[in-house]
Amino acid sequence: MIRSLKEKISWLYLQYTFVTGIYLLDPIEIYVFNMIALGILSLMMYSCVVFLPAYTMKLINQAHVVILQKEEIN
Repeated sequence: MIRSLKEKISWLYLQYTFVTGIYLLDPIEIYVFNMIALGILSLMMYSCVVFLPAYTMKLINQAHVVILQKEEIN
């Protein structure tokens, strides 16, 4: 079970290196690229956790107001 999981992760990392083209870089360049990509991904996840719920509630409240206004007109 653990071996198959390790092989699956290894296969996914190999695909990642081919898709991004980082297999052509030196090891230090790969490290820097991965750290930048990880930093961007972590900032995106943080933004989704912090800002998305408030933004979603704002959209729901605005939609609710619009729906109520349409009901008052009819």
